[in-house]
Amino acid sequence: MDNVQKNVDIYADDVLRGCYHYLGNMEDAEKAFEEVFVTAHKKRLLNSDEYILPELLVITRQICLADTLRDDDEEDFLISFFGLSRDEALYVMGLRRFYEVKSKKAYKNRKQFVC
Repeated sequence: MDNVQKNVDIYADDVLRGCYHYLGNMEDAEKAFEEVFVTAHKKRLLNSDEYILPELLVITRQICLADTLRDDDEEDFLISFFGLSRDEALYVMGLRRFYEVKSKKAYKNRKQFVC
């Protein structure tokens, strides 16, 4: 058995469990599960003999959170929860470059939230 199949067999349960945790239903979890392993294969993680669960869980989180929040929802979430400006939220979402964000001014003027 090659390393790719071996790593899929070893980590499949953990990745599926993580997908289900983030998405809350098995149908979506199975779709995300496949995408996690496709992404890991493209990054050549599955060819490794090393322990790769943390890297797989990072990919799992990224894929599942991308599926759960549409861009508009994510922007609203970042603005309301963290008090970011629209430019800062777009930067976090990868839709703006850092130099386009007036971060110092926006940070000083942001609303303060107490947890």
